[in-house]
Amino acid sequence: MNANYAAAPEEFTKVLDDANNLRMQSATKILSLRFRMKDLMTVEEWKALSDQMSAYSNRYKHSGAGEAKTGY
Repeated sequence: MNANYAAAPEEFTKVLDDANNLRMQSATKILSLRFRMKDLMTVEEWKALSDQMSAYSNRYKHSGAGEAKTGY
C-alpha cells in the first residue's frame, strides 16, 4: 500500500486495525491457555514451571549492567 501514491489514510488505518485485532485475539487465546494450565497445576508445579521458563529465557538474554532479571 505504501507504493500506492493514491492510498488514503483510512486504508492504512484499516490495515493497522486488522493487525491489532489479530494480535489481541492471539493474546486473549494465550492468556486463556495460561489460566487453564494454572488451574490444572498445584502451586509447587506452577512455581517449578515458572522457574524453568525463566531459566530458559534467561539463556537468550544478554543483560547489561543495571538490568533486572524478571520471571514469569
